[in-house]
Parts: sequence; structure tokens; C-alpha cells
Amino acid sequence: MGAKCSGILVAAGLIAAAAFFPIRAGAIEVKKDLFTKGGGGAAPIARVPPTLERSLNQTVADDSAPYDDEESEKKSAGQPYADLDHAKFVYVPRMVGGTWNVQVRLEATEYLMPKSGEGKPKPTGKRRALLMGYKYEGGKWVSTEKPKWLDVGSAAAAR
Repeated sequence: MGAKCSGILVAAGLIAAAAFFPIRAGAIEVKKDLFTKGGGGAAPIARVPPTLERSLNQTVADDSAPYDDEESEKKSAGQPYADLDHAKFVYVPRMVGGTWNVQVRLEATEYLMPKSGEGKPKPTGKRRALLMGYKYEGGKWVSTEKPKWLDVGSAAAAR
């Protein structure tokens, strides 16, 4: 028993010594602003200009309409549906070869209507996202991939 206690004390002593006497001292430089062009650090975050962002929003709304209709039909049929009317809109822009490319994500909570068909829908606890890709070409946003659904997980984990 005494050997175990002394082994634990030796290990604790080594850890404490390592904290006070580092083998190699190195400094980490912290930049005040990581997103400046000349300051090093991470590359600047690309932002789509506001006029292009508005046209992207309109294109996404137009392209997601059939999926919204599909989800409305599921709602009417009493099946679980994703509420795209209140979806969280997120896009990640990238400038590739002088052309804007964006990955769009419409993340929505899944609901289920009560069996009676009347009343407020209840969340199922799941979240789904509609993923779409676009590039800005010839003065308009062009789809680069077919929209697809992704199960995001639980609504509680998304908070």
C-alpha cells in the first residue's frame, strides 16, 4: 500500500515540477486583429457584396420553393416536416479564380402536427438542413450542385 502512495506522490511531484520548470520555453504571439491584410494570422474572411447577397437570397428562395412545397405537403399529410419558412440561412463564400462560389445551408427544425390535424405542431427534436451550392457567373447565381437534405441532429444540440 505504501509503495502505491509513494508512486502517486512521485508522479504528482513530476507533474508539478514540469509546470514550474518547462523544458523548452517558447512564446506564442497573439495578434490583436487576425483579419487584417498585413497583420499575418488567418486570411481575411471573404464577404459577398450586399447587392450580390440580395440576389443570392432571392435565388435561394426561388430554388428552395419546391422543397418548401414538399414539406408543406408532408405537414398536411401529418408526417414530420422541416419548417423551411423559419429556417436559419447560412452561407459560406469563397473567391475561386475571380468567381464567387458559395455553399448555402437552410437549417430547419423538424415538426409533427397533432394527430387531430388541429393545433400547434410539436417539434420532433430533430433538425434538417437543405444544402445548395452556387457560383456567380454571367451576372447571376448558377447552381453548382443538386440541393440535398442533411440530418443535422437534435434541436437541443444546435443551441
